Amino acid sequence: MTVHLTDGERLELQLGRRPTLDERGVTPAQRGGNGAQWDNARSQFPSVKNDTDAWVKFFDDRPEVMLSILGDIYRETKAEEARESGNAPTGRRPKSINGNLDDLHRMVTPQYSVDSFDVAVKELIGTRSLRAFAAKIPMNHHTLTRMMRGDVKLEMWRLEQIATAGKVNPGFFREYREMQLLEVIGRYFTQRPNVSIALTKRIKADINQGRR
Repeated sequence: MTVHLTDGERLELQLGRRPTLDERGVTPAQRGGNGAQWDNARSQFPSVKNDTDAWVKFFDDRPEVMLSILGDIYRETKAEEARESGNAPTGRRPKSINGNLDDLHRMVTPQYSVDSFDVAVKELIGTRSLRAFAAKIPMNHHTLTRMMRGDVKLEMWRLEQIATAGKVNPGFFREYREMQLLEVIGRYFTQRPNVSIALTKRIKADINQGRR
């Protein structure tokens, strides 16, 4: 069976990443009717089976490949930022873009905020207006304002949308990390009710001992 992949999906596979899936678990190529299957694509790109150690060795042996990937990430990120700010250059794409290692570190390193949502989201908004940022989510700017004031409950799916607009992982938000942790703990206790009972008794005992 011939597998048809988009250029982006081929790159994802070559980098050892699974193609982007929509909410139904379907790739863009599948939505186009080509019937591309991950297992078949995997057989065409054996390198995706490599574990972390194999990729580390590969990049140690071929540092120019890693530098090329980082360069592409840097150029594309800077170009997108320029387009969003309305300062995109015209004409041919420049071979190089002025920048520094701090910029590159910001682009490839996950960011996390220890501030509350109302402060953290302002960091993502930056110099843009709240209305302009809300439009990128997309979300009514009044809703975003009410979330920042605490009038609208923070939900994981909303934080995921806002994080996408801000080009960060949802874990950037302290509240998202807390909700994710509580969700994991809840599932664990559901599967092991005896553990939750024992822990509850221990917590109550500690509380009662502290009151004495």
